Amino acid sequence: MLAPLTCIPIFLSGWFPSLSSLFLGLPSAWLLVLAGAERFDTTLMVGQMQGKFWLEVMAGLGVGHLLYEVRWLLAADACSSMLM
Repeated sequence: MLAPLTCIPIFLSGWFPSLSSLFLGLPSAWLLVLAGAERFDTTLMVGQMQGKFWLEVMAGLGVGHLLYEVRWLLAADACSSMLM
């Protein structure tokens, strides 16, 4: 049985637009690991320029939306680099 994908945008329309602002509003230091920079919006760009979070973009390394499964060692290295 296939999931009806036509109804998904209804549920996600309120979540994605405010996700960047919610991420920047977190009270502690954090890391953002992206498989590619194509979804890096203006809100995140301003926050990164202000030094609000550590950014790791792994474009060109053969990763996609399953970054933590495909290149888990690179993701773990990014986490340990931020903590040191």
